[in-house]
Amino acid sequence: MLTGTTSGQLVGIILSPALTRLYSPQQFGILSVYLAILSILVVIASLRYELTLTLAKTDIDAINLTAICACGLIITTTLVSVGAFSVPKSVMENFWPTPLSSLNMMTYRVLLP
Repeated sequence: MLTGTTSGQLVGIILSPALTRLYSPQQFGILSVYLAILSILVVIASLRYELTLTLAKTDIDAINLTAICACGLIITTTLVSVGAFSVPKSVMENFWPTPLSSLNMMTYRVLLP
C-alpha cells in the first residue's frame, strides 16, 4: 500500500508541469471541489465494513462481510445518484463558480455516483 500511494503521488508531481499547461486554474478548482465531495463519499460508501474483513475468523464470515460491503455500496451509490439527479439546475447554478451548460451539468451529475 505504501508503494502504491507513493507512486501515485510521484506521478502527480511529475505530471504537474504538463497539467498546468493543459488546464486552467479554474478547471483545477472544479476538480478540487469534485475530489473533496468524492473523498467524503468514498469514506462512507461501504459503511466501513471493509475494515472488518481482516478480522473474520472463517471464510464464511469473510464472504458475509463482503456481501454486506456490496449491499452498502449499492445503497449508498443509489442514494448519491438520487441526490445528484434531484438537485434542480437553478440550485446548481447558484453554487457553481462558472456558467454551466446542460451537457456539463449532466456530465458532473453522472460522474459523482
